[in-house]
Amino acid sequence: DGSMNAAISHLEGWGGQVLVLPGGTMNLLPLRLHRSINVGTILDVVAGGGSRPVRPHCVRCDAGIALAGLLVGPGTAWSRVRESMRKLDLADMAKETVDAIRTTSGGPCVLLPDNRLMRDGGYPLVELTPGEHGVQIDGYFAADAADYAGQAWALMRRRFREGPHDRLGIADSTVLTTA
Repeated sequence: DGSMNAAISHLEGWGGQVLVLPGGTMNLLPLRLHRSINVGTILDVVAGGGSRPVRPHCVRCDAGIALAGLLVGPGTAWSRVRESMRKLDLADMAKETVDAIRTTSGGPCVLLPDNRLMRDGGYPLVELTPGEHGVQIDGYFAADAADYAGQAWALMRRRFREGPHDRLGIADSTVLTTA
């Protein structure tokens, strides 16, 4: 998603269209746009005139735009663990796991001052996911050993979004700060 996001962002101001296709691992933007339709079917539909251009909703911040979603906070360190898992590099995975635990537990939590559902003290990871009804806000946490175990289990299954989290609602906009 990062590569697609960067490529599309560099085209800002260009009047053409971009066809986003699935490929790689868990690319959320193609999944969001095409659901689980395979590349061949997508190309057949486009070639047959059965598609229409859309401008997908996105998350905008000082750093730019995020077309598929945005992860914020020290919990983003777990992405390095996920990459080590993809490479099946056990030594690197162990090292990155220790680093991620330190970073997540010691880094400044993300606060959502305008959100009444926010957990006291905020979250080590907040996910903002754009959609047709607004931005879905989820706060991920690990308050105790059981939460860490739950998040580790979700990571091992390559489904980190199923780890312990609070669904904080859908909004047109939100403000994030740090503790």
